Amino acid sequence: MSAYELSPEVDALLLDVDQATHSQHRDLRRRHSSVQARAKVQEEKPQDGMLVSPLEFWSYVQEQEKDGGLQGMTIRGDKYSSQSKVLEESVRKLGEYMSICDLVVENIQKGEELLNDLELKHQTVAQKTSSLHETCKKLLEEQQRFEKIVKDIEVPMEYLREVDRIGPLLGIPMETRLKSVTGPPEKGTVRPLNPDSPQFFGILKRIDECINYWEENTHFKDYEEYESKLHTLQLRGLTLIRNMVVDSIRATTTSARIGIESKYEQLLRGGNAVDKERITAFDAERNSLMYIRFRAQAKHLRMYIEELESRLPNRVSGDLLFSCQQSYCGCRLELLRLVAFRSKELSPSGSDLTACLRVATPYLLNQCKIEYRLFHEFFTLDSVEQLRFDHSEEPNSRLLARRVSVGSVGSDSVAGFTETPERDAYMEMMTELCTKLYDLVRPLVVKMNDMRVLCDTVGVIEGEILEGQVERLGEAGEPVRGVLIQILQDVQERLIYSASQYIQLHITNFSPQAGDLRYPEKLIESSKGESRPGMTTGCFKTLENTLMCLIQIYRCLEPQTFEELAQEAVMACSHSLTEASREIGKRSRVDGDLFLIKHLLVLREQISPFNTQLTVKQVELDFTPTAAAFSDFMSHTGNIFSRQNNALVDLVSRGVPSILENQIDCKRDLESQLKLACESFIVRTYEQALAQLIAFLQRASKPLSDQTQVFQEQPFAKPDRFLLY
Repeated sequence: MSAYELSPEVDALLLDVDQATHSQHRDLRRRHSSVQARAKVQEEKPQDGMLVSPLEFWSYVQEQEKDGGLQGMTIRGDKYSSQSKVLEESVRKLGEYMSICDLVVENIQKGEELLNDLELKHQTVAQKTSSLHETCKKLLEEQQRFEKIVKDIEVPMEYLREVDRIGPLLGIPMETRLKSVTGPPEKGTVRPLNPDSPQFFGILKRIDECINYWEENTHFKDYEEYESKLHTLQLRGLTLIRNMVVDSIRATTTSARIGIESKYEQLLRGGNAVDKERITAFDAERNSLMYIRFRAQAKHLRMYIEELESRLPNRVSGDLLFSCQQSYCGCRLELLRLVAFRSKELSPSGSDLTACLRVATPYLLNQCKIEYRLFHEFFTLDSVEQLRFDHSEEPNSRLLARRVSVGSVGSDSVAGFTETPERDAYMEMMTELCTKLYDLVRPLVVKMNDMRVLCDTVGVIEGEILEGQVERLGEAGEPVRGVLIQILQDVQERLIYSASQYIQLHITNFSPQAGDLRYPEKLIESSKGESRPGMTTGCFKTLENTLMCLIQIYRCLEPQTFEELAQEAVMACSHSLTEASREIGKRSRVDGDLFLIKHLLVLREQISPFNTQLTVKQVELDFTPTAAAFSDFMSHTGNIFSRQNNALVDLVSRGVPSILENQIDCKRDLESQLKLACESFIVRTYEQALAQLIAFLQRASKPLSDQTQVFQEQPFAKPDRFLLY
């Protein structure tokens, strides 16, 4: 009811008053019309002796009142007697008119009373209407407030009901407090949805909306409970997707494995007489089973994998997606082992190390390229990058993958494996496949002692494979890069060992034969040759071996390692040259000195192009303070438990050995040795050239025993004897 609507009782009362007023008004109008009509007729037909004017009638009435009134009056037989009947009639009519007027007055009074009553009722109705209006206004405000409350309650209720609705659809009904309040569960069994259902992705989207709502509205009571249940439902839905993807990949893998094994059996039945056409047909069928089926499967599974990828970097989605990647890579690795391990490229015969690398590496690189493309048909590059460095707290979702990096390939180009915790299923799969190359090459490396072959192998790995083939392949070739660097490290370790053995055997422990010490005869013979002699022509064996060793290993080892080996070789070579010069000096000291100077000069000139300082820092422990502190401790054993000058505390504080660092500079030592050799040669030559002259001067400086003798006549001073000097 609005503020201006009246009650039904007031409407009925007003209607009755209106009808009575209209009825009385019509009656008065009808009687008034009748009187007017009669009066008009009398006026139109005037009679003689009648009272026509009101003044005459008034005078007549006054006279009658004086005589006793109009009631019961008699008309005298005067001039008005003729009008007695008319007057009686007029009196009668006037009486009727008075009655009517009295009735009208009475009705007017009643009307006034009704109007007064109506006014009172109207005031009452107005008051009630105003009160009703205020009440309605308050009720309307309450209604709006309640509607807002209902609306505010309905919004979270919508998200609260989703837990009870979605749970059975995903196969995990959940009992909530809301369900127990709203009533018993609906009759009938809800069939769980599969990921193939059209409604499945809508359910997951609705779960995401509910989770986002509760994350934004944490002020509701029990929001944590519902948020936890929604996360459980989300995990359930994503797990169903993961299970479907994994089952599909495993089914395809099983079918492909059975087909490939049957094809291998058919091929082996032919024995050795297998023609080229059969091999070509076998390769085509194998490729169809290995790749075409999986590419078709990738198109079907992309929409489900995208649902997991779209939720990254969510930890749950990341773990499930990585589980899919691991399952895929495990299935692919099973097929790759079945095919690759039977290939002739990974089953070479012979012990040629470089040939084995040149055959097996391109095959593995091609497999990496194909598998990289197929892997990214299932999983996008962005999702793989997000998972790669995503460190999860779950132990079963962490993968310790090895990543390798190589700088500029050269003398200092090799970096070892750096193990970083990453989640890269492709790297794990292909690294495990490429370990077949390591298992194939490792025995050949261990058996190899030829330093030249080891250096050639380092050059092939660094220059030909890593810089050329692997670099062109990009990220797809990273697994092969890692295995090759591990092989390179093994080859370098073997090269270091071989170089050390070579230095020890052919330089340090070199025992020269008689022919090796024929100097300067060997130099004279080499100078008589037809070709122009080089700087190292006719040099001592240890010098040739040293230079040959350093030239070979210079480009194959890291600078620090090369410095250590070069220092060892140069020191051993200089020591062997010194020993050889001594042996030659037994025949001729001048030849021995010249031999040492020449070879030291050649050694200095030949090692100068190497970009190295040949300096090594040796660290030694000096136990002199320890011995002194222990001696003081033994002499003050009585003060072990003393609070002041405690012998034990003094031993601990002063007994720590000191560290001595000695920097050995091979080039500086070589210069010092060359300087000493030159000085020794100069002194010996000087002494040999001036020995007789010095003896003459010494003899001449002595006084003669006989003063009468002439100095020139002395035997040692004769001209012919002096010329011999």
